[in-house]
Amino acid sequence: NGYGGWRETETSTNVMLKSIVKKVVISHGATKINDYAFAYYINLKEVVLPDGITEIGSAFFNCKRLSTINLPKTLKKP
Repeated sequence: NGYGGWRETETSTNVMLKSIVKKVVISHGATKINDYAFAYYINLKEVVLPDGITEIGSAFFNCKRLSTINLPKTLKKP
């Protein structure tokens, strides 16, 4: 469907993931990362986006430790 990330509900598994994930690599073929898909991933430090991503919105909202993210040339400005 062209979307990266997933919809979440606050389950204990999701809360645990948000605390242990340090790096996210989005697969080729994704074109958009849903808003808040990775919001509050408190230990996320690095995101790798493939060429072809056109929109990320607020996908990484409040990821305070995020220090490295590549922005592909295909990304469109809002």
